[in-house]
Amino acid sequence: MVFPTLKELGQLPYAKQCAFFINGMWTQGIEKDCNLIYTIYEKFVELDKRGVSGNELDEFDAHRLLEAFDETLTVKDMRETMKLIDQDFNAMMSTIEYLTFKFGKTVKDVCESPQGDNTKAIEAAQRKLQQVMDALAEVETKLEASKQAVAEATEAHNKAQHEENVLRGLQAELETAVAELERVEQEMKDKMAKLEAVLSDMSISTVKRGKSANELEQLRGEDPLPLRKAKITQEAALRKVIKQKVMAEISTQNAAKSKAAAEDAKAELERAYVKLETQMADAAMEVEEAKSKGGEAHGDFYFIERSLFIADKSLPNKRQKYDHSKPFKYTPE
Repeated sequence: MVFPTLKELGQLPYAKQCAFFINGMWTQGIEKDCNLIYTIYEKFVELDKRGVSGNELDEFDAHRLLEAFDETLTVKDMRETMKLIDQDFNAMMSTIEYLTFKFGKTVKDVCESPQGDNTKAIEAAQRKLQQVMDALAEVETKLEASKQAVAEATEAHNKAQHEENVLRGLQAELETAVAELERVEQEMKDKMAKLEAVLSDMSISTVKRGKSANELEQLRGEDPLPLRKAKITQEAALRKVIKQKVMAEISTQNAAKSKAAAEDAKAELERAYVKLETQMADAAMEVEEAKSKGGEAHGDFYFIERSLFIADKSLPNKRQKYDHSKPFKYTPE
């Protein structure tokens, strides 16, 4: 049988390196350290700008990883340690190299460790997991779209409310201006009526009637200043109301469109959630079926189930299948 070299294993993505290590060390009691290995995996991914597709860290980031796990070393000690870890002497540290070092295994122990004979079942489960990851990515996209749509709908609603409030204020100003105009007009009518009464009263002196006639003529010829001012104020208030009505109507229409868009986005998100749930259920069944066939590939199953656990957390609480108040626990059988 041809076994892979540590260098070949170090070319695999971080998750596959970790799964390979757990697979091979399962019978040696590595089960209790699975969660620690997953934490190490997450740190590798965090430090590598390539993320999950990365496979090894340079000396600088390797030093940061060791510090993260309370293995702080001086630069000199670090380089000495790297000589022990870096089995292919490329000045880089892969996950498989680090795990081999951390758990005190030999290169032969790791490379020639049993990986199980259920490769096809694992591949089938991983294909299902990939469908879950694709559905999860869709959920994340739809969730962001829904949040954005809700934010825009809220902003549009608030703007419409503001425009309506401004309109109500301007309408109140218009009512006040109309009332003032009516008051001034009535006052003028009353004054003119009094002057006309003087003119028609022959008992009043000619001089006084002549004075009233002149004053009446002036009132009829040009509006007095109070009346002109009241009319200008009322007309200005009316123009503001007309303009604001248009703005309020546009804002109300925009708010209605934004609300509809938010509802559509919410429906899209709901469909994405259903799809994710379906894909997760299919993947879980595939994993259980693969596990029932036996084999040593607990590392692969651990990473698949851990991924399902994380994906499940992205669902709304009422849809979640796992108890996220407790840490993830892998069950071999």
